[in-house]
Amino acid sequence: MKKIELLQFKKLKDKKILHFITTKQGGVSYGDYADFNLALHVGDEDGLVMENRRKLAENLKVRLEQFVFLNQVHGKRVLV
Repeated sequence: MKKIELLQFKKLKDKKILHFITTKQGGVSYGDYADFNLALHVGDEDGLVMENRRKLAENLKVRLEQFVFLNQVHGKRVLV
């Protein structure tokens, strides 16, 4: 089983805000979406994405319903 790697921002971590960015390691997706895809909007199989999300929630000991998933775009607009 591949380890899930989480990255955090020091300034938010110091404020005790639970946040993270995942890497591609630790998931079940394959092909173009290998392997830790969490996005339902890119064409990956929904069942694999949901399994990745469940693995993440279990790893963090947080209910999946508590997560907020955003669609990442590369641009200059900021969402608050």
